[in-house]
Amino acid sequence: MEQLAVSCSCLAMNYPRAPITEAVVEMRFGRQIDRETIEKATSLIAGDFFYNEEEQIFNIAMDADVVGKPPKVKTEWLGRKLSSLERTDLVFFRQSSFVCSRLAPYMGWDNFREIMGTAWTALRKHYSQPLDVTRVGLRYVNRIDIPVQEGDSIDIDDYLNFAPRSPQAFELPMLGYVVQTQRQIDVENDLYLSLLSSAVPSPLINTASFSLDLDVYREKNIPKRDDELWSLIERMRSHKNFVFEACITESARELFR
Repeated sequence: MEQLAVSCSCLAMNYPRAPITEAVVEMRFGRQIDRETIEKATSLIAGDFFYNEEEQIFNIAMDADVVGKPPKVKTEWLGRKLSSLERTDLVFFRQSSFVCSRLAPYMGWDNFREIMGTAWTALRKHYSQPLDVTRVGLRYVNRIDIPVQEGDSIDIDDYLNFAPRSPQAFELPMLGYVVQTQRQIDVENDLYLSLLSSAVPSPLINTASFSLDLDVYREKNIPKRDDELWSLIERMRSHKNFVFEACITESARELFR
């Protein structure tokens, strides 16, 4: 697959057991992409994937004033979904957006970037006009799994620097939590961060799990040139890595090593 011509200035920690459950890059369009362009772009890279599927939504309308009248079902074509055999690598060519996603196990930024770059190049090749990108976002969802015996409790602050605070008068432990913030993190490059953490059901036995969901995005003055766009995404990744490391403690890092 084609490599993106970008460089990364960030020093990311490489963890043998990275907690990433999903990595996503999304670009939203102000003008819809025509179906012919999407079909042509799909045909260029479909051989790299096992599944090639249509995305549709079904709209059902019912007339409450007429008894016994069957509902009207209308389908709306959204785009194409390509996925690997294990359904861990995913590319969505939609009329309103382009999405590239990697599910666990995460294979590293270089692998993810390669798939994303190849798919984006295929779309650009068959679209005659400049793509009207109105939002670009880089999102990483992490699940932190902490071993715990039945009946025991854990202190979230031992693992996360981004966690809820409770009055000391509360004696019993929390049964769940959700914390979310949104803020600007880079004034010069107009980047924003949506940060979410919550207790989530663990798929593992004798384990407590927390999510740490980071979404770095920009919603105006999106670069038109591809090299500038990829440079922006690399900058967003640098911020994502910085925020992740700032949100976890050394005890959490030990879980990933």
